[in-house]
Amino acid sequence: MAKKSAEEITARAAFGAAKEAAERALDDALLSEEERATRDAEEAEVKSRRRKRRLALIVVGVLIVLGVIGLVLRYWYWFLLLGVVGLLALYGRHRFRKWRGARKEGKAVIETTGTEAPPSVRVEEPAPAPRTPPRRLPAPEPGPSIEDELAELKARVKK
Repeated sequence: MAKKSAEEITARAAFGAAKEAAERALDDALLSEEERATRDAEEAEVKSRRRKRRLALIVVGVLIVLGVIGLVLRYWYWFLLLGVVGLLALYGRHRFRKWRGARKEGKAVIETTGTEAPPSVRVEEPAPAPRTPPRRLPAPEPGPSIEDELAELKARVKK
């Protein structure tokens, strides 16, 4: 589908260029020298205006960029403060969403009474997990002590 639209756009552009070339050739054949000269002057004026407009936009863009850089250099500590406040806001948002998610995990139970009163909603908290005693590591097996190993190493060095 995208390829068809790209081909269609290419065909329209080619058709427009061919149409403009045909009109120009027809005008060159039918117009007098004076009319051609006025047409060329008008086209040159339009091109000149476009070039001047682009140049003005580039100059304004450069001035805006330099102004922003100047502001950042002059008030860098305010921008730093703004960044710190932004990071704190992101952290607060993360904590709030975590808190809200934990709150939503509790199941909402609708309690009804025998009367015509509207039902009340109660949030049940999940039961806490039972505490398990900490596991104890098995006692280390009796093996050669550090002194015995040191004596063996000294005996090897003497040999």
